[in-house]
Amino acid sequence: MVATDTPAPAPVARTSVVVAILALVTTIGGLLIYKVSGALGALAKASHDGALHAKARWLDVAHASQGTRLVLDSLNYFSWIAIALGFGIVISASVRAFVPARWLERMFGADGARGHAFAALAGAPLMLCSCCVSPVFEGVFARTRRLGPSLGLMLAAPALNPAVLAATFLIFPPVVAWVRIAAALVLVLGGTMLLGRVFRDARVAEACGIELVTPGGGSAARAFAASLVTVMRRSLPAIVLGIVASVAIAGLLPVDSFASSGTGAVIMIVLVALVAVPLALPTFGEIPLALALVAAGAPLGAAAAMLVAGPAVNLPSLFALARATSWRVAAATGAVVFAIAVAAGWLVLALA
Repeated sequence: MVATDTPAPAPVARTSVVVAILALVTTIGGLLIYKVSGALGALAKASHDGALHAKARWLDVAHASQGTRLVLDSLNYFSWIAIALGFGIVISASVRAFVPARWLERMFGADGARGHAFAALAGAPLMLCSCCVSPVFEGVFARTRRLGPSLGLMLAAPALNPAVLAATFLIFPPVVAWVRIAAALVLVLGGTMLLGRVFRDARVAEACGIELVTPGGGSAARAFAASLVTVMRRSLPAIVLGIVASVAIAGLLPVDSFASSGTGAVIMIVLVALVAVPLALPTFGEIPLALALVAAGAPLGAAAAMLVAGPAVNLPSLFALARATSWRVAAATGAVVFAIAVAAGWLVLALA
């Protein structure tokens, strides 16, 4: 018999499993309470005012130089997403440390549309922006190596956020809201399935963290701590770099400037989608930008392109995706989002 250096998974104490499951459920419950409370306030404002305004900056940039403004606006963006990003990191670490492989295989490993549908149902209630859900993608993908459903969860959280979709109906004409929902479903269910079939990952799925530590009362804590360090090391550098790059792009190419450029409606939709893909936006952040476009004279199709592409991905999430998979996967994902956003904008242009 040939000897092997691969250790067998250690038996997991029942107490550690119970503690692990409670920790995961508590974290997700805390996230839902945090996101729902904020969403209810935004929906009340949308219903009363018929609009949503951009988030207020914590740090004033009015008199800052270009370089200083880049730093300050990056810090402002971190202040908007810090809590939600923390939840995303903790959820990812919990999945890596505590969720048995058979559970993940049952949820995300189903063939065809079933796994993608479950991913969409699991991702949408999280209501996380693209930056904040990218660590969750990293954790699920590392444990399953199923790109399609993992991407479906990642894109569903911002694209199928029920509160944001409800706000779209309250603020925009019905044709824009319905096209946004249809485009989001095509992206989350169809686009991710296509990407999953094109890009296969031959790496072996990582073992559950709690199975790799010595059984005992502290096994759950040790497994979680190790997973937390791994998630932060793999995700945070890419997210930070992406935010700074995205803020720089936003400063150089203000989206609402396209409305006064004299560009035709069809081309304007393409340009808006092209800029919206890398743009880092907090939850509900695409709505003020879409309203600014319309107020500046842009067609509703341009607003629809912003509403589809703006929340789905951005440079931070694409950088994190590239780090977890490859640059080819990240580029293809951005291209699919861009194509669906342009198609949605053109459809609204034809129907409006």
